[in-house]
Amino acid sequence: MKKHDKLIYRLFLSCFLLLCIGTAWIYTTKTTAFPALIYHPYLSFPIIQWVSGISYRELLQDVELNNVISSWIGYIGLLVGGIGLSTLWHRFLSSKLLHAALVLVGVILLIHAFSSYLDKGYRFGQFIEYSLQVGTPFFLWQYLKNNQQLSARLIFWIKIATALSFIGHGLFALGIHPVPGQFIDMMIKVFGITENTARLWLQIVGVLDILAAIGIFIPNHLVQRFSFFYIIIWGFLTACARIIANFYLGYGWYSIEPWIPEFLVRTPHFILPLCVYLNKEKSIKL
Repeated sequence: MKKHDKLIYRLFLSCFLLLCIGTAWIYTTKTTAFPALIYHPYLSFPIIQWVSGISYRELLQDVELNNVISSWIGYIGLLVGGIGLSTLWHRFLSSKLLHAALVLVGVILLIHAFSSYLDKGYRFGQFIEYSLQVGTPFFLWQYLKNNQQLSARLIFWIKIATALSFIGHGLFALGIHPVPGQFIDMMIKVFGITENTARLWLQIVGVLDILAAIGIFIPNHLVQRFSFFYIIIWGFLTACARIIANFYLGYGWYSIEPWIPEFLVRTPHFILPLCVYLNKEKSIKL
């Protein structure tokens, strides 16, 4: 394997591993969006009622059942983390087992993305913002299946997921969906600006997000290069902002510990576009 290909290979594996570690960390220690789906009165509850015969009020008030659900979410997190670690030895795993494991992680992440969509008020941007995270295990499977090569088809789908993720982010930044207070707080804390300036900057960022999402498909080398530059740099900064904005010297580790997994699950937002960019630059040099 050539040096350039080896770098992309390591980045790809690291991306999936960090995503799985962050997911496991969140599922085992933090509140997730799964309950929004599990307790949904029209989607999941009819099945629960058919199986158990309990009423919706009984479901919500059953403390023991709630504890069981929380425990199972934690077990799912440990499973995802274990699969992430196992890919470091993917050469020793059977192809079918590896495929099943990666698809399982992808399905779990897809269900969580849909749960988050329900939890956040049925906002389309919330759902598509998870595209890179959900797509990562499927992309990794195809990458390994192609003998650690980024095929044109795989690059196309990574670009689709990248565009959807940044369009989703842009819809919130522009205010098309309600701007999360967390976005504004991070801008204020990191850059030391006023709320009005933070809102203005977010609108500019929202426009740039959508332009970059379009730019990676325009058949012009400079346009694609600058679009990928923006996506990689801004994807990294927005992931880091969770830690930077919540770091307090007096509390040290305890102030950033809850935000480290939030950084880890966002590593696909900049690592996968970086892999595509490096592969494109390699092709140009050849």
